[in-house]
Amino acid sequence: DIFKDESSNQNMRNLDPILTGYLIDSNGYISLPFVGDILVQRLTVREVREKLNQILSEYLESPVTNIRLISFNYTVMGEVIRQGKFDTFDDNINILEAVATAGGLTQFANFKSVKLIRSENGVSTMHYLNLLDGDLQGSDYFYLRPNDVIIVDQLNNKNFRLNSSRNIALILTTITTALTVLLAVDNLSR
Repeated sequence: DIFKDESSNQNMRNLDPILTGYLIDSNGYISLPFVGDILVQRLTVREVREKLNQILSEYLESPVTNIRLISFNYTVMGEVIRQGKFDTFDDNINILEAVATAGGLTQFANFKSVKLIRSENGVSTMHYLNLLDGDLQGSDYFYLRPNDVIIVDQLNNKNFRLNSSRNIALILTTITTALTVLLAVDNLSR
């Protein structure tokens, strides 16, 4: 409790108890009373927790910290039931859970062609994933990071499948017409 900054938390506490805590400034630091500024930029939640516990152990015996990302969002687009930008308090969400949050895949989704766009150090990179790959869980792209964008591609034959009854009727009409013409030519030649 001695490290709580009551002045900055007062307004947040009235809104939501989850939001009490410290914000990371634009330079990647949090500022703790009595301790000072601590660089947490580019650290995972687990790494921040370990770093804070180590620093606070100089002041407290067996400190316990609770670290949460309250601005973790990601976007899911393409062949999913509900496209959009989603927020989560779970700092350990994976790509399968993100797709499920978007309502799951449509019948035209290509499980083998999912793009993950990730921005790191100001550079966006695109990674192609196969959701059916057994090794996906061990991939560096299985767990999402804030601001990731997931794009689920459509199957190549989506248009054919959408219009399959029209396509079948067209094929049958073409075959019937060809047979009729052949029979007519055969009858005329006799």
